Amino acid sequence: MCEGVLHPLRLQNLVREWLLEDTSSFDFGGGVVGDRRCEFTIYMKSSGVLAGIPFVNALFRELNLQVTWLQKEGDRLNPITEIAKVYGPAKSLLLSERLVLNILSRASGVATAAARLGDIVRQAHWHGTVSGSRKTTPGFRMVEKYALIVGGVDTHRYDLSSMVMLKDNHISLSGSIEEAVQSARRLCGFALKIEVECRSLPEALEACRANCDVVMLDNFEPECSHDRSTARNGDKMVVHKIISEDLGMRKICAKLVPKVLTDVQKQDREAVSKDLLERIEKNPLFFDNVITGDESWFFQFDPETKCQSNRRHTPQSPRQKKARMSESRMKPMLIVFFDKNGVVHSKFVPEGQTVNGTFYEEVLKRLERRVNRVRPEISAYWKLHHDNAPSHTCIVVTEHLTKNDIVTIPQPQQTFSSSPK
Repeated sequence: MCEGVLHPLRLQNLVREWLLEDTSSFDFGGGVVGDRRCEFTIYMKSSGVLAGIPFVNALFRELNLQVTWLQKEGDRLNPITEIAKVYGPAKSLLLSERLVLNILSRASGVATAAARLGDIVRQAHWHGTVSGSRKTTPGFRMVEKYALIVGGVDTHRYDLSSMVMLKDNHISLSGSIEEAVQSARRLCGFALKIEVECRSLPEALEACRANCDVVMLDNFEPECSHDRSTARNGDKMVVHKIISEDLGMRKICAKLVPKVLTDVQKQDREAVSKDLLERIEKNPLFFDNVITGDESWFFQFDPETKCQSNRRHTPQSPRQKKARMSESRMKPMLIVFFDKNGVVHSKFVPEGQTVNGTFYEEVLKRLERRVNRVRPEISAYWKLHHDNAPSHTCIVVTEHLTKNDIVTIPQPQQTFSSSPK
């Protein structure tokens, strides 16, 4: 619970200070109404997050009032909602009224604003921390910082002693950001964080190099805040974070695809895609019994790269040596068939053999026997997915598939990007 962070003695002393500030001498209004027993109800008039209950409870204890809370701390409430009923002497009820409304209004307002900002950043899928860094109201610091916690955001710091904050005046009088950070570190030790307020990217980079803990970007536009200064390892790390985290960029290898598709190819792709989508909508398990096949060339021997042959060594170990090797001249072709659970069947094409209709038919016969053995649960109704290479669409193969009731998944006209690779 949030109220667990509040010191009970500090809380009670704070309430007494508020009461003495509000009514420093005679309570004339209380003398008018006297000690008759009364009850009043507290409403939340606007929608928002309820906050400030521990402070109000401390106030009621000080004035010997009984309260029944109808809502909980942190609840998100609609307008005109009853939140509490209070019982006690009329003069005590009226003495507490202004303070209760001030506490609940201010705390709930801060918590509501904090929760709203938290909702915005979560909807934007931003994984940073929202922090309440604005100045607090004298006498109400504890209430406002506590309300930030109820609203689900960070308090930044509680007071000037909880973190060293170096602003432009500190830096100007010290001579540089580095000098200011070093002086602060000597005074505060290693346990206290040092934050530097920066007005430009060069200042932020200087603060990073000075090894401060937090960099505050003061009055930066949203697009400029991509140059975040939370990086601690210099300019290269800052640039890396901007590219990879802020801009979401990554390196992707290029892939050969046709520059222009003909109208026929576009229509064919659209028709095949719609057909598959309709089948999936009717049967979400449509692809569970699909076996995909394709051929590929590869080197019989492909040596490890230097990075792949890395090994861990102690400082005393001799450096590892690696003989220079090259890829083998032999490049066999491998035909592989696989489904969602892994490889079903594979076949090396003998050297000098052409993958024609007759050869591919024999491969399919082996595949059928293999499916019966390793995938018996789908052997009666499996479907084949292969591209429309000539050896796959010739009459011999087509007749074999029809004769054995093997259904094939429709495939668009052959292009680099539409093969089942």
